[in-house]
Amino acid sequence: MPWNQRLRFSEEFRQSKKFQKRRRLSAGHQPIVHREKRIKLFWPLDPSLKNKFKKPENLTIVTAHNYPEKSIFEQSLDFLGITDYVVLSEPIKTEWRHTYKTKWVLKFLQSGECKTKYLLFCDARDTVLIDDPQKILDIFKTMNCELIFNATLRKKCIYWIMPQLLDWTKTISKKHGRYLNSGAFIGKTEFIQQFLESAVTLIGRLYPPFSDQEIFRYLHPAFYPEVDIDYSNDIFYRN
Repeated sequence: MPWNQRLRFSEEFRQSKKFQKRRRLSAGHQPIVHREKRIKLFWPLDPSLKNKFKKPENLTIVTAHNYPEKSIFEQSLDFLGITDYVVLSEPIKTEWRHTYKTKWVLKFLQSGECKTKYLLFCDARDTVLIDDPQKILDIFKTMNCELIFNATLRKKCIYWIMPQLLDWTKTISKKHGRYLNSGAFIGKTEFIQQFLESAVTLIGRLYPPFSDQEIFRYLHPAFYPEVDIDYSNDIFYRN
């Protein structure tokens, strides 16, 4: 979505909120928090975390946006001391489409600029990193898959346009009501490139026509079990 006042974290918001030592909900033990109303509980970040971490050498951290200034995800990385991340952005002639992210990440991978074995992608506007990225990599390595997506929890069905896909998700879901969310994922770089190469062939062919999330969900059965979902919220917290 385009950068605007409704979506950005204003200076007033940043300065008026004080760090709270006590956290609410079940969020906090996951390294990544993804959802605007959740990250407000964690911003500003714990002062004891300032400049505490560094990026693992075998991991590339990527985000994508068309904002005129640093996103909230970038700000969280900078705060933790992680500055060697990649921000993808290109001039666009239309309103923001989520599939731009898919195209830009794929283009980045096909260029050969990404030299690491693993890649972490997070949405720019509603994601924060709150722990050591090495922890993310260590957890991922224990999972029996090539690519893991954030899980989103919905009591009501969110596969209403693909009922057959909903039936399939119920056969493999480790927790009821949790579905693939495209806003945050980590995986092996070569496999991610293969997955995105399939994804771009579907842009404009599904409904909504420019939704990366629907495309990724549509592809999930074809790539399962190499592609899986963080059902237990070990890496990502959203709901």
